[in-house]
Amino acid sequence: MADERELWAVVGLGNPGKRYVDTCHNAGFLAVDELFQGGQFSRWEQRGSVELSQGSIGGVKSILVKPQSFMNRSGEALQPITSYYKIPNSRVCVVYDELDFDPGAVRIRLGGSAGGHNGIRDLIRALGGDDFYRVRIGIGHPKRIPSLEQMDVSDYVLSKPRDREGFLNGVRKGALAASLLLCDGLVATQQKIHGSE
Repeated sequence: MADERELWAVVGLGNPGKRYVDTCHNAGFLAVDELFQGGQFSRWEQRGSVELSQGSIGGVKSILVKPQSFMNRSGEALQPITSYYKIPNSRVCVVYDELDFDPGAVRIRLGGSAGGHNGIRDLIRALGGDDFYRVRIGIGHPKRIPSLEQMDVSDYVLSKPRDREGFLNGVRKGALAASLLLCDGLVATQQKIHGSE
C-alpha cells in the first residue's frame, strides 16, 4: 500500500444538479469525470459535502473530488476532506473554468489570486492559503463574443458553451494536464500543455 502522505486530491469545481450539467461553470466536474473514466477508481461515494472516488493516476495514489455545495462554498466542502486524509495544499490540484482564456485553452500554475473566481476564493480561505495547483480551462468571455456582449457574466458561465467542440477539447486537455502534473511535475506539464497551443 502506498504511503498515504503521497496522496493527491484532484478537485473539479462545478455546481451540483441537473440544471448545471454541461454548463461552462462545470468544466472542472467534467474534467474530473474524464479522469475517472480513464483511470482505476472506486465508485463515486458521498462524503460529507463532496462526491469522492479513490484510485490512482499513472501510479500516483489519488482521490477525485467534486464539491456538492455549489461553487462559492467549494472550500467549505473540500477542507474536511483534505484534513481527514492529511493532504497538504501542495498536493491539491484544482480544475476549473477560466473566462479569460478562449475555449480549448488550458493553463497550469501553482498559487496566485482567485482572479474573480468565487470557487477559488473560497478554497483559498478554507485551505488557509493559495499554494495549491490550478488547471484552468478556457470558456471564453461574453464581452469578446459580438452576439453576447450585453450578457451578464454570471448568466454566461451558467449557460451551455457556445463553442461546444472547443469547450470539450479544453475539458479533455484539462484532464490530461492534471494527470501529467501528478506524474511529471509542474514545469514538464506546462511545457507540454502550454507548448501545444
